[in-house]
Amino acid sequence: MSQQLESELLKLYQQQLEVGVISQDIHNDIHKLTPITQDKALKFYIQHNPHRVLRGIADIPNPTPKHIIKYKGGIPCFLCMDNIQVQWPNEQGHHCTIDDIPLVFLPNLYPIFPLHFTVAAGTHLPQIMNIPTLITLAKTLPTHWIIQNGPDAGATNPEHFHYQTFLPSNLPTNLPITHYPTTPIIQKNSLQIDRLTHPASIYRFQFKTREESQSVTTILMDYLDRNPNHRLNILATYCPNKAQWQLMALLRHTERRTDLYRSGQPGYAEAAGIISTTTESHDRWIQNNLTLYTQLMTDIAAPKESETDFQTIISQICS
Repeated sequence: MSQQLESELLKLYQQQLEVGVISQDIHNDIHKLTPITQDKALKFYIQHNPHRVLRGIADIPNPTPKHIIKYKGGIPCFLCMDNIQVQWPNEQGHHCTIDDIPLVFLPNLYPIFPLHFTVAAGTHLPQIMNIPTLITLAKTLPTHWIIQNGPDAGATNPEHFHYQTFLPSNLPTNLPITHYPTTPIIQKNSLQIDRLTHPASIYRFQFKTREESQSVTTILMDYLDRNPNHRLNILATYCPNKAQWQLMALLRHTERRTDLYRSGQPGYAEAAGIISTTTESHDRWIQNNLTLYTQLMTDIAAPKESETDFQTIISQICS
């Protein structure tokens, strides 16, 4: 299934690019990356990608049926297939069932990464964490990274259950997040959990069995359940050669500073290590905002007591 799905997604992306559903300009933008090393340790990329604001400000091209579900701000949900067929009739998706869940792979119209897809539920379901299916998707698409942003954890509009998949192939040596040193938290059999040396609260889970994946799922869901302010982003991948999953879990908190955000910039794929700017060139962003990435990462980090609680959960479940 993996190779066939990879082939189908590539064909679909190329077709949507050819008919103009995906802008050629924004497709070119995703390859414009400037590498930054800050304080001799913190690595990230800046991507000048002004077209990403288009989805949020675009006029709805066609009348919308009254039954279409709307998301925050009253805008019709752009992941509902009924809505897509009315508003963007040339937009197509690839339907696939994963873990008995009907999903549709939709090329992201305003991508940050190569072959960037939104993987949406076939019907309008609320955005909830589904880590087992995230893990299945990672094994199904082993050359891709799979993202899930939990409810209210970053760019989760529309509130329609979805994942994102992409290829990290435009980066010189994979995602910046893969290069940070780590502090070991626990190792049991093939399950290893580490804390990244990073301003944000990022934990790496490596494991090889489904039983271990269940333990990882329990740890992360317990973290969410313990405190209503807890939030979570996950990036997942699978290495067939090692028969090993890797999850990068970014622990977040709802209490965030708002003074760091200015209209139109920056937008960022925080845990992946890419800042996608919309209004400033690379050089101007570097000149004016070089320390902003550190501030942003510190801002979204879970508070110390939450991290302590998280490590207690790990010890309890893995003991």
